[in-house]
Amino acid sequence: MDELSQKITKWSEIDKEISKINKYLKNIKNTKSSLESDILSLLKKHQLTDKKIRFNNSHFIYNTSNTLPSLSINLLEKVLNESLSEENTQKILERIKLYREENKVESISLKQKNIKPPRRSSLKK
Repeated sequence: MDELSQKITKWSEIDKEISKINKYLKNIKNTKSSLESDILSLLKKHQLTDKKIRFNNSHFIYNTSNTLPSLSINLLEKVLNESLSEENTQKILERIKLYREENKVESISLKQKNIKPPRRSSLKK
């Protein structure tokens, strides 16, 4: 059991270190995002949205991209109902749900949850 204890201790230490790094990284990403918004506003203000800007051996470009909505059961149902009968739509959705259930992938991992101290009763005896 000593080996298990050592490994859990090491795992926990690494997990805490990763959490600290992730918090730091989150702050850096927030700063970067704020700067990006400022830069994009300036590019738009100065009508540079269609220009390449060369700076420190890199090109910076005002870029627009589009993201498609996620493919959900609700979206499928809506679209299928527009083209098929409700009965056929339900059959197709049931098949999709069954397929997903039959092909789900199990993922096993170690989780750590902090133990909360017991609450003190406010009632005095």
